[in-house]
Amino acid sequence: MFKEISFMIHSRPMSSNEYRAGRARGTGRATFFARKDLPVFKESVGRLALVNMNVKGYKMTLAPVSATLKFFFNTRRGDATNFHKSIFDALQGVVYKNDSQVGDNTRPLICGGFVDVRLMKFLDPVEPRVEVLISWHDENEPLTKGTRK
Repeated sequence: MFKEISFMIHSRPMSSNEYRAGRARGTGRATFFARKDLPVFKESVGRLALVNMNVKGYKMTLAPVSATLKFFFNTRRGDATNFHKSIFDALQGVVYKNDSQVGDNTRPLICGGFVDVRLMKFLDPVEPRVEVLISWHDENEPLTKGTRK
């Protein structure tokens, strides 16, 4: 059976690679500090996914997973290739066991399709957000060639 969840993150997309420069206490050396709000962002994304999984009665999957992420930035700055990492990390242990399952192109899905990752970037100065769609084939049900439930 083909399964999917979708949800919207109503906040500015946040990258795992976002750091700010500063000076270390005591030594005065230049250093980088990780964002303090990143763990809160990841936790809220994980909770959104968990609510969607529970509403549909889904359990965490071990199957390869396809992902479509639409990033809506309020400025032209931002690289969608870095912003997906924090979302995939947040979904680990909720939707799938390990984020290495995302975009595993070695296993074909129904109708000869392959698991993939699609990242799209848009400009929306009013409402920055991320739209997430995660899909997979239930590993407990046999594939029926040429059909998609």
